[in-house]
Amino acid sequence: NPKDILRTHSDKLVHAISVNLYNVTDALYAKELIPQQTKDEVHVQGVADNKKASNLVYVLEGQLESSLNPEQYLIDICHVLINQQHRTLTDIATSILHQLGECVCVYIISDQYSHYISIH
Repeated sequence: NPKDILRTHSDKLVHAISVNLYNVTDALYAKELIPQQTKDEVHVQGVADNKKASNLVYVLEGQLESSLNPEQYLIDICHVLINQQHRTLTDIATSILHQLGECVCVYIISDQYSHYISIH
């Protein structure tokens, strides 16, 4: 159940998102995964980033519940998280995708080379 999967990862997700709050929010908005109002609320000054990240995950849970295809919505979120190229976000997204039974393709960038790896 996508809702349960997202809920079980929500605490780690809030912390990881709070470190990259604005980049993650802008990327989710660009992929039409969150409404404009949510993006605007994240960019408001005077609220702690952890609280904003918690609200963002709450919005994602609500959007997931109302989605016509919750599994695809959660997959799309995971792709946005992986594209942030932040290890913790990638680890969380990979774990979620594994629970959904998805093959995970991750773009690895190092100092020497870059390539895709497929994780089954």
